[in-house]
Amino acid sequence: MGGISVTLQCQQAWFAERLDTDENISRVRCADRTNYQTIEQRNQPVVRLIEPAGGTNEAFVHSPLPRASLSLFYDNLKIFQQMVDNRAHVMFTDASGAQFQMKHYPQHCGLNPQKPLQ
Repeated sequence: MGGISVTLQCQQAWFAERLDTDENISRVRCADRTNYQTIEQRNQPVVRLIEPAGGTNEAFVHSPLPRASLSLFYDNLKIFQQMVDNRAHVMFTDASGAQFQMKHYPQHCGLNPQKPLQ
């Protein structure tokens, strides 16, 4: 299991010792990957970011991408289809989760997975 950050809201659960850490990467539609290689390219008002509401990735995107348009999504199972349908351009997620989801959504590509953002 992964993708859960220890926050005050999550203190109701018991967390075992961590086995590994995971870093954030950007996901985009593979057809658009050349458009979003840099933070500067992603930090534009016309760029539609999408993140799960209330998660650490939502909090993360405010710092490096204050100019991009952020939409919050409340269904973690359907959020990935938003990019396939071109309703969103960029999503930040943990690298391991991105690799897993790219098996289900081959239209998604991780940007610079060898250089995570946090």
